[in-house]
Amino acid sequence: MYQPDEFRDNSTGSAYAHIMDNPFGILVTGCGGNLNATHLPFLLDEEHSPSGLLGHFARRNESLAELPDGEEVMAIFAGADASPSLYRAEKDVPTWNYSAVHLYGRYRRVGQRELSSILARTVDRFERKRSEPWRLDSLPESITRSLSRGVIGFRIETTRIEGGYKLSQDKLAADVESVQLGLHASRHPRAEAVAEEMRRAEVRGRTRPPTTDPEAWLGPVR
Repeated sequence: MYQPDEFRDNSTGSAYAHIMDNPFGILVTGCGGNLNATHLPFLLDEEHSPSGLLGHFARRNESLAELPDGEEVMAIFAGADASPSLYRAEKDVPTWNYSAVHLYGRYRRVGQRELSSILARTVDRFERKRSEPWRLDSLPESITRSLSRGVIGFRIETTRIEGGYKLSQDKLAADVESVQLGLHASRHPRAEAVAEEMRRAEVRGRTRPPTTDPEAWLGPVR
């Protein structure tokens, strides 16, 4: 992941909190010119002390169904994003604010008992906030047993995490405030979510020249 100093946070705490908030990710497998990407909902293996991910996919997904245990994979979790053009303290072009986590780990297929647990947890995790949550036991057991034959459960044991949280940390304090207020007032859900991320991260603005300025590595314009 491209990670300028101002935006880098590779801590597991920040990463797993981000995944909890943005659980629909992209599982990347393969190597070289034979890469595959699958869009999946994920669970943390242990929500209170996570060390990896859990998930399931369709057995007919050949790129995953043939994946051997122990293979290194990458899961990508993108958060909210917005393009603020709300700078007041210094002239600048609009730049994109976003958050993302790349989690690398070892893939392991799980057995039927753990698959059943993953399916039950998945339903609970993504239905619990609905006014009338759907329940797995609302179907006859014969149907759930039949459907479960068509999916494969897996876990990913985390080996490395990269986190990028680009939230105007490279801007002056006055511009941080302008961006946060402007995004919050936009009434656009993704922009408002970025403003909330800035608030939670307590972005205060830079106190020294930013490393994101080309003058930091290319030198001044001649």
